[in-house]
Amino acid sequence: MCRIPRIALGTIQKKVDLQPLLAALLKALERADRIAQLFSSQSCFRSAESFSRWGGMRQRYLDSWLMSPAMCRQSFCLGARGCDLSIVFGQFATELESELPGGSLERLCEWLELPRIVVLDVGESRHCYFPKIPEMTCGVILLGVRSIEDRVYWQTYLESHFGVRLMGTLAATAAELSAWQQEIERDGRNRWVEPFADQMTAGLNWNLFSEIATKVEPLDPADDEWTFLERSSNVNVAIAYDDAFNCYFPDTLDLLEMQGARLHDFSPLRGEGLPDLCDLVLVGCGQPERFAEKLSGNHCMKQALREHVNRGGRLYAEGGGLAYTCQSLECEAGQFPMAGLLPAKARWQTGESHPVEIRLDRANWLADIQSSILGYRSTSWSIEPQTGLQYYCDDPQFRFDIVGYRGVLGSRMLLHFASQPRMMQNLLRPVREVEC
Repeated sequence: MCRIPRIALGTIQKKVDLQPLLAALLKALERADRIAQLFSSQSCFRSAESFSRWGGMRQRYLDSWLMSPAMCRQSFCLGARGCDLSIVFGQFATELESELPGGSLERLCEWLELPRIVVLDVGESRHCYFPKIPEMTCGVILLGVRSIEDRVYWQTYLESHFGVRLMGTLAATAAELSAWQQEIERDGRNRWVEPFADQMTAGLNWNLFSEIATKVEPLDPADDEWTFLERSSNVNVAIAYDDAFNCYFPDTLDLLEMQGARLHDFSPLRGEGLPDLCDLVLVGCGQPERFAEKLSGNHCMKQALREHVNRGGRLYAEGGGLAYTCQSLECEAGQFPMAGLLPAKARWQTGESHPVEIRLDRANWLADIQSSILGYRSTSWSIEPQTGLQYYCDDPQFRFDIVGYRGVLGSRMLLHFASQPRMMQNLLRPVREVEC
């Protein structure tokens, strides 16, 4: 049994961006010598996910759409080891949306027995429609409260209308949080975190926060969901990791190591070659559009990747990694030649991630024919195929979600391999003779 202090932190207002608030919360906890672990309630990436710079541990992911209850409990217990507090964050469904697409924060609250804390921006709400607080809410954190009088008003309102406790107030509004987040995504600066952490330290009722987080029942991590995987101690995996490519699911990497794979990182931005004796290359999601010229100019790395594929090596790339493996990448700064491993052109556009499920009409080294694959499609990249590009789903809606050429597979879907163990096993196996 695992006794883990934990909460669910969510919003019911789409305009509220939790990332800056979480960054400041981690910083405030760090000042108190407390280590927090963040879990996103959906297994998809977004830009500027860099919470580790402000305290806590590397963000991890849970997903009720991809995972079974047992797998969620086990992933949660494994990821929460060594920390003082675990925070599962996301968006609660509103009264107009019984359930949001993809992973559900409400369902995770049920599976993991999470106390629910709601973040609300009150702004001009005193004289307007006030959103309905979800059932079983333990506490509320309010944004946009700039005076003691307002705090007293909202505390009275919440307790009398909804019977929930006010855990704290912050002067920052949702609009200010959004501006701060855009600053991070634009240039990586985080000068607002310290003053916002000051607000957080002064504005939250930390005794109530701790009481809610610790007054939870132990969790049973259940049986090991991955015991059937075969160990592959002779597989060397090279992982692209630098400022351009840094979005990976930590539990997928953990599971690769647990199964005996040896992981080595390399930099498409600065490196001159791949690690020695490399069997598999992973190029994850990221922001290659911000570094397109530098990536294009690193001819040594592009040549090393081509030689790896020519020797029969495998490569899997997704999201921004898919764009890098194409012949060219088009973004606001222009069009730049890329690694040229896939006969296609990639075009960057503003987009989000959406849950999709596809069924393969052709096999590849990662999945068999008729396999059902679940993931979050990144709409930030459109693919223009050139002669020779292979696709594995005949449905026009999903045709370019997973594409390939020779030993290279590229995906617009963000795949959480730890929740799809059969494909995880295929990452560790030799290339199979299939129609590609």
